[in-house]
Amino acid sequence: MSEIMENYKLLELLLQHRELGQQSLYYAEQNNFQESDKADDKMQEIESKIMEDLCLELDSDGTIYQESKVAQ
Repeated sequence: MSEIMENYKLLELLLQHRELGQQSLYYAEQNNFQESDKADDKMQEIESKIMEDLCLELDSDGTIYQESKVAQ
């Protein structure tokens, strides 16, 4: 995959992750924990995809780490 495509893919996933994080917080504030958990699950899927496809670690706050730094 070209570097440009990797960057685009990463950006797209990060934007989805951020939106889901906002949704999760909103639902939690509304005491709708079922929907909040659904958003959290989707966020986890994105975190896993970034790790598998791009060898990067993404935490729930949206911070990205290189795999080599995560392992240390």
